[in-house]
Amino acid sequence: MKRSIPLVIIFLILLLLLELGYTVLKKDHVEEYMVDNYNVTELYSDGSYYLSIDNGSEYYRYQTDINFNKTTNIVEKILTYNVNNYKCIYPIYKENSSIRNTNKNNDIECFVNGTIYTGESLGNLVDLNPFKNTIKANNGNYNTWDAKNNSSKSVGSGYYYLLDLPGIYMAHVGRENNHLYVSAKTVGYIEDFSVNITSMNDVGLANSLFIYPNSSGQINKFEYVDLLTGSTGEINSAYKISTNSYANGTYKDGLYIYDLDNHTQYKVTKTRVTESSRKENTSLYYDGEKQDYLDNSKFDGRLFFNNTKAGKLSYYIKGNELFKVYNNDTAHPVVIYRGYAKGIKAVGNYVMFSDNNNIFIHSDTTGRETFYHSSYNGVEENKYYLYVR
Repeated sequence: MKRSIPLVIIFLILLLLLELGYTVLKKDHVEEYMVDNYNVTELYSDGSYYLSIDNGSEYYRYQTDINFNKTTNIVEKILTYNVNNYKCIYPIYKENSSIRNTNKNNDIECFVNGTIYTGESLGNLVDLNPFKNTIKANNGNYNTWDAKNNSSKSVGSGYYYLLDLPGIYMAHVGRENNHLYVSAKTVGYIEDFSVNITSMNDVGLANSLFIYPNSSGQINKFEYVDLLTGSTGEINSAYKISTNSYANGTYKDGLYIYDLDNHTQYKVTKTRVTESSRKENTSLYYDGEKQDYLDNSKFDGRLFFNNTKAGKLSYYIKGNELFKVYNNDTAHPVVIYRGYAKGIKAVGNYVMFSDNNNIFIHSDTTGRETFYHSSYNGVEENKYYLYVR
């Protein structure tokens, strides 16, 4: 009997190790199940859960990066609320300590006339306070609905809101192109870098590097600021890039710049500048990937790609509404903002955009927050940047 006890302990340890190994090695999954008469399709991919919830006539879409250790069937309950033909839901997830500790939340979603709206996007159109009380009674987490972080810091001609968004690095170029303000690391952290940007056309992010030209006339030198570390440096170019050029955007570790005069695309990294493609070659980088080269007119409109197809999410503006699409489900887009919006910047599960005086940042698990407010009318869309660590 005494011999069997150590064997049982060893067996239990092996089971625990196997379960741990399964959790670590397990990759994507798709699960379909029923919760409170709703069909739930749960896709786990790249560290995030994407949920399609419907009852045959109403459709809802959610994303969360809350850590459930890759487990399945994370939706435990679906709360409902109907008001003025708006049919609203709020999914309650499995009890998980990380949900309570990180102040992450879902938003209410409402379905009306075939369109899905986040509760936050509806504003005062519908009174959702009774539903919020129901959610609170069911231990739903909705921290950002009640109180946004309104502390701010004056910078240049505006002010930054000091947001508690770990791992999010946000940068904004000052009005005169001579300052780069970076907000990250901890709440209340704002760093001011002196920059001398000669042309905003040739500026962009390559991973965490903010790269900009620093030479008058033809461009033969770039400088960078690393948003992660705060380090700075120079990148010398053996090429003379004309002033008639502009950044196409970022792909992997490079910022791509197209020279209209020389019909050449250049790749700028932390260490060097290289030719990416010339006119006689067969491909160029645009729209976030390498594709067959088309005629030069493709670039006449100053095309800029920003990898908005981030993970399983994509965004578009139609009229005065900003839509989010989950996992290419274009039949059921979700309105996340109503009003004038421009300059979509998307990385991972976060999106930034401007309404002319404010820069907002949004995700399903943080809601919408104001990042920057300008005291003058006209926040330029090529002057703010987002990096997610």
